[in-house]
Amino acid sequence: MLTIRRAQLAALMSAPDDFVERICEQLERRLPDHVDRLGPAELAALVRRTIQLGHEHGISAASGLGELVALVLEFGEHFERSPEQHHAWTLLEHHTLPAALKVRLVTQKLRARTGGMTLMLHQEP
Repeated sequence: MLTIRRAQLAALMSAPDDFVERICEQLERRLPDHVDRLGPAELAALVRRTIQLGHEHGISAASGLGELVALVLEFGEHFERSPEQHHAWTLLEHHTLPAALKVRLVTQKLRARTGGMTLMLHQEP
């Protein structure tokens, strides 16, 4: 039986800077308007918080974490910009669904209301 101590688990779960940077670069290409509103420091902080959220819900693959960060950037840290907020959390908190399926189902649920279009925040002129 393998035993992992709390300190070891924390080290495994902390996101390396290069991984955070890669996700930030992908988001800059994919959702530039969202990224511009935050600035580099806040974007990196959001990525780190979302990676932690993913880990807490069993999501550890880079692709799943990247997609989760994109969803959080677009729909809010608590998915508050989506009427499907409750359903998204129900899926994330599901204990038996595989991680990749959770992210895919949350993505489908949140994007269903927008017809697949990217949600943009209203910006006063």
